[in-house]
Amino acid sequence: MESFERGKEYLYSGVKGPILFNMRTTAPAEVATLRLIFRSLMAFWTVFVVFSLLFQVYGEKERITGLALAVARISAEKDVAYRSWNASHGGVYVPVTEKTPVNPYLAGPEREVTTTSGIRLAQVNPAYMMRQAHSPDANRLGLIGHLTSLNPLRPGNAPDAWEERALRQAGARHLDDYHALEIRDGKPVLRFLKTLLTEESCLTCHARQGYALGQVRGGIALTIPMTPFLGIYRSYLIKAFATHAVFGFIGLGALIYSRRLLMEQAAERTALLQKAEASARSAENANRVKGDFLATMSHEVRTPLNGIIGLLQLQQETALDAEQREYVDLALESSRMLTVILNDILDFARLEAGKSVLTEGAVDPGEVLRSVVGVFQGELKRKGLACFLENDPGIPAVVGVDEVRLRQILLNLIGNAVKFTDAGRVTVSLGWLPAPGPGKPCGLLIIVADTGPGIPERMLEQVVLPFTQADGSTTRKYGGTGLGLAIVKRLVDQMGGGMCIDSEPGAGTTMYVCVRVTDRDRVSG
Repeated sequence: MESFERGKEYLYSGVKGPILFNMRTTAPAEVATLRLIFRSLMAFWTVFVVFSLLFQVYGEKERITGLALAVARISAEKDVAYRSWNASHGGVYVPVTEKTPVNPYLAGPEREVTTTSGIRLAQVNPAYMMRQAHSPDANRLGLIGHLTSLNPLRPGNAPDAWEERALRQAGARHLDDYHALEIRDGKPVLRFLKTLLTEESCLTCHARQGYALGQVRGGIALTIPMTPFLGIYRSYLIKAFATHAVFGFIGLGALIYSRRLLMEQAAERTALLQKAEASARSAENANRVKGDFLATMSHEVRTPLNGIIGLLQLQQETALDAEQREYVDLALESSRMLTVILNDILDFARLEAGKSVLTEGAVDPGEVLRSVVGVFQGELKRKGLACFLENDPGIPAVVGVDEVRLRQILLNLIGNAVKFTDAGRVTVSLGWLPAPGPGKPCGLLIIVADTGPGIPERMLEQVVLPFTQADGSTTRKYGGTGLGLAIVKRLVDQMGGGMCIDSEPGAGTTMYVCVRVTDRDRVSG
């Protein structure tokens, strides 16, 4: 059973021989594969370049927004610092002018004072100072600042819709600041709110509103134009588009050039393949002509040879002395050997010429094996060889196969094993390869193992070539044409099977052959 499993492994995997059912890759398939690969690569490269561009564009947009946000935070922190300084000094006094009138929202007698020289001064608290600093006359950067609160003392400090939402979000989420991008008057701006917490100095004016220390009492709202930042962004976009376009076209150009080179090589291989196929067809035609010649000549030579054998057999029946009988026996044996050689040449020529036709019939493979082994009983007995037969119990009693060709395969394989084995044993096994799936063929596995001299590894692929044996000394010692395995190989190919050889010099040879058959028991059942 171990030999059956090894045979299945060899024939299904193609180890040390051809796989049972071969597949071939053609040049047109290679060209189509190359086209598909390069189209995929070009599509991948294009997607990669576009993705890289979008990633960098998005990153730069975030960076520009972050830059504007940093400007807003710096400006707000500056305002907070000035307000803290102002509040820590109880406010500052400036001359009363049309642009700086007395603040009516301040309480207390000191909101307006007159110097000894008669100059009227107005007290400027932190909120008043910030309002003055962010007036259109003082602010030349386009940055708009607004002091706002949900509960303002001054009505002008009431929040707009965005500021109200920002104050509520910041208070609810305990945020230090809040920002968003908006379109105002058709132009993009960054809206920013810095929250203001109630401090000790703030209670002078805001205690009456009910604020306690640490509460959010309002915020500094800033509106920053994004136009200068978008100018930087557009400049970066131009550079990014240009850079990615260059790299994209360079990559596509390299792929197109590589595709062109590989397609040219594929075209050259296709031309070589076509040339090789044409040469193979020419060689096949030449072999067919040669085969026809050999078949004709073998037939013509065999006819007079049969006459010679017949006359020698008649001569044996006449009165001959011992010396004459020895000569006749030798001549008859030589004629029979020549007949075997001619039959091998004729069979090989027919196979080469494609004139061998398979005829499937109902065959008992075990009976055929026993019949073939019986042919060699005399030679086995003369050489003192043991012969063992093994049958896989899974083999159907009847299979559909060409009995003549099956018998010829067994005759050649067993004949080779007996001829090349001087001592030891010959083991012949029949195994069964069930169909691997619905509609797939079954296989009859033939394993012939001997304890002969073995075959060198370098010769494993050559022994199935016509007129080839392991070496010259083998031909001189054992004789033969070297057509036996060549005939087996061609018969196995014709029968849709496979052949493997496992051999080790000095340890013997095992032949694995599988032919397609029909399971007649299953079909009839």
